[in-house]
Amino acid sequence: MAQQECQRNAIGPEHELRGELRDLERYLRVVSQRWLVTLHWLRFNTCDQRLRSAEQEKANLLGELDRLMTRMRVIEGQLLQISRSPTPTWGL
Repeated sequence: MAQQECQRNAIGPEHELRGELRDLERYLRVVSQRWLVTLHWLRFNTCDQRLRSAEQEKANLLGELDRLMTRMRVIEGQLLQISRSPTPTWGL
């Protein structure tokens, strides 16, 4: 048990942040694909009900894209701080 804790500390927050960033990038691809489908619906659909639904989906996706990109920038900033620090700040 203590050895696992030491290994986890040895990996540090950089590894965890990189994993979270990788997961966010995957989810960003999914949301981007949904965004393209929604724009297609808005451009080529003639049904009023579907257009309203697509407009709502567009607004929801825009908020989700903003949230994802903001979180990704935060993680990238944290990784930059870690890479610039002279000594590890974790495990002390």
